[in-house]
Formats: sequence, structure tokens, C-alpha cells
Amino acid sequence: MGAWGEESCSNDHCLDNLLAEDIGNITQREAEESLAVSLESLDNNPCDIYDAKAFLGVVIWCLDHGCQVAENYLQRGIRVAELMLSNPEYFDRWRDPAQRERCLHDEVAIIQHALAHDGKSDRRDIPGLMDKMDEMITGE
Repeated sequence: MGAWGEESCSNDHCLDNLLAEDIGNITQREAEESLAVSLESLDNNPCDIYDAKAFLGVVIWCLDHGCQVAENYLQRGIRVAELMLSNPEYFDRWRDPAQRERCLHDEVAIIQHALAHDGKSDRRDIPGLMDKMDEMITGE
């Protein structure tokens, strides 16, 4: 299916990295395993933009679902986002480059908030695939 939104967690590659029985109710243990596997994939392929986006997506997904994320993952997430933001060509791949840039800035702010609050962030709702499909069909 690919990507259905501009958020780092709104794509198949991110969801494939979530090692959870029910990704909507990911446990702390599952979050920690998902983060470790996703970071290992990124470390094995440091130039792969899809692994970078998936790692950042896993960080954001875990924070959005109430999990505590260790500082090393948060710091790495900020570095990944900043690399994306510093590369204008990166945005050429997106249907809505301006929205993707806004999402990255928002994600950096979420991670910074988590760094200041013991690895936790406020939960927020991210539109899922079905929400995006409904929006595309109805135009609302």
C-alpha cells in the first residue's frame, strides 16, 4: 500500500517494523523490541531513506501510543528528522512536500517534549489508512 499520509508512521514500512500483536495497543515490551529491531535495520542500512523513515515512524508511533521511549532512540529520531529536513530533494518524493515538512517539524517537537518528560509524550490521534481512504473518496 505504501504511504497514506505524510507522518513518518503512516506507511507500511513503519507498521512492518512494529512487533506487536495489536499495533493499536502496543505494550511497552513490544515497543522496546520494535525500536531495537528498527534501529538495527537502520544501522545496517544507514543510507536507506525508507529505513530511516520507518525508524522515525516507530519512535513516533510508540510515543503516540503512550509508550516510554529511551533517550538514545529519541536522540536518534531527532537526528534522522533533521537530516530529512536539511535535504530539499527528500521532499520531492512526497505528494504534499509542505505537509511532510510540517509533519517532520511536529515530530521533532514531539520527541523534544518526550526528552523533557522522561521519554513520554502526550498521546495524539494519527489518521489511519481507512481514515485517509475515506478522506480521498469523500473529499472531506
